[in-house]
Amino acid sequence: MYLFDDVLPHEEIEDDRYEEERLKFTRIFTTTCLSVACKLRDVLSTKEPTRRTWEIRQYKHGLEDEFLHFPERKWLESYRISKDMFEHLVSEMQGLKRTVTRLRKPVSVRVIVAMLLKCLGKGLDYRKIGDKFGVGASTACQKVNEAMQLLVRSKKHMISRLQGGADLQKIINGFQRKWNFPQCLGAIDGTHIPIKAPLEHHTDYFNRKCFHSIILQAVCDSQCCFTDIFAGWPGRAHDARVFRRSKIGEKVKKGRLVPATENLARVIDTHVIEPFLIGDPTYPLSQHLMKNYPGSNLPQEKENFNYRLSRARIQIERAFGRLKGRWRCLLRPLDCDLENVVLHVTKACILHNMCEEQQATYLEEWDRLEEDEVGDLPRPNPLQEDDAHPGAIATRNIIAHYLSQH
Repeated sequence: MYLFDDVLPHEEIEDDRYEEERLKFTRIFTTTCLSVACKLRDVLSTKEPTRRTWEIRQYKHGLEDEFLHFPERKWLESYRISKDMFEHLVSEMQGLKRTVTRLRKPVSVRVIVAMLLKCLGKGLDYRKIGDKFGVGASTACQKVNEAMQLLVRSKKHMISRLQGGADLQKIINGFQRKWNFPQCLGAIDGTHIPIKAPLEHHTDYFNRKCFHSIILQAVCDSQCCFTDIFAGWPGRAHDARVFRRSKIGEKVKKGRLVPATENLARVIDTHVIEPFLIGDPTYPLSQHLMKNYPGSNLPQEKENFNYRLSRARIQIERAFGRLKGRWRCLLRPLDCDLENVVLHVTKACILHNMCEEQQATYLEEWDRLEEDEVGDLPRPNPLQEDDAHPGAIATRNIIAHYLSQH
């Protein structure tokens, strides 16, 4: 009996301690669960998060302030297109719109279009663009590239009308009406786009003016709109070589410049003349590509032909000048891989066509080069006509005689 009396108080003490520990643990567990539940409720609530470390707040409303308060000319100087055209471009690129998440809002389509215009129009690097619009440099790069890819996919037909056989008669009529030059389907030429030296085969891109570049070959109509472009060949290549490797060059060589379904031939002085391109002396003479008579002290008929052809051909040089004047990134070395260089060039050509078709304002000051910008190169040596097809020479003579009478 005394044995049990001695042990019992000890057992009661142990039971009390156990109960206290259990209650303490229960309180801690309950408090922790309530704290976690409150945190989850805050995260899952519809309120905006209080921390937005990826956003530079001072530029949050900069674009809208500029759009509302900038005069039209200042907006044009900054973004290279009018406010109306900016709104049109935003509506065309709604495919860039992303879903709003609970963590943050996506970059708006308006900001993406503005970043694209800054990249092409001012030639700004992505860090400066990101600082301007409150995003990181990598985000700016990603969004600009997405915008370029979308516009190229949706608007590529604007720069491939010649290959697609679209509006061919309209192009011919334009040269006839504006320059009184018959059967001209476009003016062709090439220009150099400066780039940073590529890692591989960099000597192939080192041109005769001692900088690295790629060649943009283009054909334009009488309104300075590009109807065909071919970009990416190394700057060391001759224009004639680039032409031979292009799809337009293949069509000219095979006599298929115009689709077989199109009947655009015209009788001139009892001869059937097919439509043709006009180029400078660096291109090969053929029945579908006319160029000047070589030499000096030529007969009046040939001199008149050279003058009339050069006057019509100057459209492609004006087109290149306006392309680079508006989109200044093409005057500075593009610091990206070659695939993205071609993407920049293609996108700039599409935007150029959109501006020219809408007769957008072009500022004369854009024709002036800055210190860090690269102008075009002198023309390469002309090709000899020793291997020219007799039919091509005869066609040029027929056109020359026609022009002397009209």
